[in-house]
Amino acid sequence: MILNGHVLSAYNPGLMKLASRAFASASDENEDRHCNALLPLLWTFDDGLQDLLAIDARLRGDFGVHFRFFICPQLVDQYSAGQTASVQGKLQNAGARLLSWDQIGRLHEKGHVLGLHGNDHSDFNAMSAAEMGDQHESSIHLLHQRLGIKTDSFAVPFGRVDSATSNVIPVAKQYYRRIYLSDNRLAPTRHADLYNRRHSEFGNTVLPSVLKGVLQHLYRS
Repeated sequence: MILNGHVLSAYNPGLMKLASRAFASASDENEDRHCNALLPLLWTFDDGLQDLLAIDARLRGDFGVHFRFFICPQLVDQYSAGQTASVQGKLQNAGARLLSWDQIGRLHEKGHVLGLHGNDHSDFNAMSAAEMGDQHESSIHLLHQRLGIKTDSFAVPFGRVDSATSNVIPVAKQYYRRIYLSDNRLAPTRHADLYNRRHSEFGNTVLPSVLKGVLQHLYRS
């Protein structure tokens, strides 16, 4: 099961140690093998918040587990330039604190998997195909310009696609091999490199999220 979060919620070391045997590193191979199973748990995180430094210490430092995380390159630039309020408005998160490019690069060097999340976290459901293409091309270019990194994974901002006829997924597949949603309305399954993640912040919500996944799995069976 792939879980997705944003921030470090209240951390319970005993609970996390108990659950640690259910963790697996986020990688293409592990996600392809386990995304339709209830266990193990694979972690992804959107927006590139500074909480990932603490989560790295817990998942990688304590348990040797890597995660996949998605960033918005233009927002990283803006936050680094001091445009905090503008970035927080785009993320709809008044407390958002973003990683710097150096911190993103170090997390990637440690083995965590980097993906893109739109150039500036705009809602792709409100865009034309041409506007979506501009977002993808700009974010791919800026990531490569800043870190010399290319990625084949993309997480849809706000986690959803509004309709079955939307162009969001077809356009994204022109640029990336792996597309990630975080829409709890959808079954936790994967089709044609489309991955749906169960929403959960990192910390004490791990076991409730697993229970939710179990119930959804049984209901869909």
